[in-house]
Amino acid sequence: MGDSVRFLVDAMLGNMARKLRIMGYDAAYASGGMMDDDEILEDAASSGRVIITRDAELARRAARSAIPAISISGETEQQAMSEVVQAAGITTEISGESARCPVCNLDTAKMDPRAAAGRVPDGVAGRTDAFWECACCGRVYWEGTHITNLREASREWQPRR
Repeated sequence: MGDSVRFLVDAMLGNMARKLRIMGYDAAYASGGMMDDDEILEDAASSGRVIITRDAELARRAARSAIPAISISGETEQQAMSEVVQAAGITTEISGESARCPVCNLDTAKMDPRAAAGRVPDGVAGRTDAFWECACCGRVYWEGTHITNLREASREWQPRR
């Protein structure tokens, strides 16, 4: 698979979709029962996405249809992310330069720090000079403690050597 892989994450794994987006991966999300299993399979087949699911039957149906799928068995989010990273062969680099919008799944673009003033907390504006904006939803992002914590957690997702 590799770093250009695109994902379709089922409704049970919304946090995973957001984390994959922050890591720069295109991760569509079949949220809140909006897509049934047939629609997920059809979408993955037509878009070339890899399904990520906890639903064993959906994973079996994908395999029968030669649609790539990663069946999650780990109980914790850490275990589940590790399974995806290893099965898909992806890296866990986290950078504002490559991150996608965790909400919209679209690319973000670097913005002038002056344009972020008034749109981010004052403390953040005073100590950070790198911001990114989603052209779709207008949300502004920066590398704060959430990203530091995610980078730390991502070290555990890599295969043990």
